[in-house]
Amino acid sequence: MPPSETPLKNIYLANIQQVYPWDRGTNYAVELGEKVAKLISEQK
Repeated sequence: MPPSETPLKNIYLANIQQVYPWDRGTNYAVELGEKVAKLISEQK
């Protein structure tokens, strides 16, 4: 599973590959988006 943080400054990943192995439902996409948003807000 690719990490959300990338080597590029201020570039983050939040896509379907990060929800594997769970079912790829909308609720998991929302959860991932919230997780990455929290990661971003903690780094600022």
